[in-house]
Amino acid sequence: MLAERCKGGRYCRLTHAAFRSQFEEIAEPLFEKIRNLLHELLKETGVQAKDVSEVELIGGSSRIPYVKSIVAHIFNREPKTTMNQDEAVARGNVFPCRLKRRTFLQIS
Repeated sequence: MLAERCKGGRYCRLTHAAFRSQFEEIAEPLFEKIRNLLHELLKETGVQAKDVSEVELIGGSSRIPYVKSIVAHIFNREPKTTMNQDEAVARGNVFPCRLKRRTFLQIS
């Protein structure tokens, strides 16, 4: 077995080295959710993939090569990763907070 059963649903201890192909096979249900989400996004917005000029991936999962290939396949172009991926997520979370609060302390 690749990983021991998770205790408390939080952390699992890896007991063997995993090859990329094994990881992709185990994570396929999650990758399918990403595919479905992107297709649903395009459907709900009425935008066609060919009309999207650029795709920028941010966040930890965007470092996974298979996630990049899913996005590239759907949008027919390689996604960009020019931003600091973790910082972009943090900055993006500030925006809704700022909208909810009248006062906002700017930290440099």
